[in-house]
Amino acid sequence: MSLGVASYPPEALAHLNQIAYTHDAVVPASSHLGDWSIGPGGAEINLHGNSQELWSTLHHEIGHHVVETNPELKADLLDSIATEGFAEDRAAFLEQYSPDLRGSEACAEAIAQFKSNPPAFAALYPQTASLLEARVSA
Repeated sequence: MSLGVASYPPEALAHLNQIAYTHDAVVPASSHLGDWSIGPGGAEINLHGNSQELWSTLHHEIGHHVVETNPELKADLLDSIATEGFAEDRAAFLEQYSPDLRGSEACAEAIAQFKSNPPAFAALYPQTASLLEARVSA
C-alpha cells in the first residue's frame, strides 16, 4: 500500500500545484488539520499540526481535489456511498459540516479511508472500493 501522492494516477492530480505542511505543536480544537482550495492558477493543499492523522488528512484533502475537479467521478462516488451506507456510517464526522458541504466531505472522506486501508475499506464498502480502485489508484 502506497500512502503518498504516488498512489494516485497523474490525471487525478492535474492542476494541484502545491501541498504544504506546517508543523505546529498545537492546532486549535476548532481548526481542521488541512484544507483544499482552488483558484485561477490551480489548487493547493495546506496541512497543519502534528498529528497521527496526517496521512489520512492528506488523502482527505486530495480527495477534495479529485472529486471537485471531476464532477462525473463525484456523482458516481455519491451514488456508491449512498447505496452502501458510507455517509450514514460517518454521520458524526459529517455533521460538523454544513449540509451543502456534506456530499463533498463524504466523498473526500471515502477516498481518505480507502487510501488509508484499502482491504478494510473494501470489506465494508466493496462497490465503492472497486470504483475508487478503478478511478483513483495508480
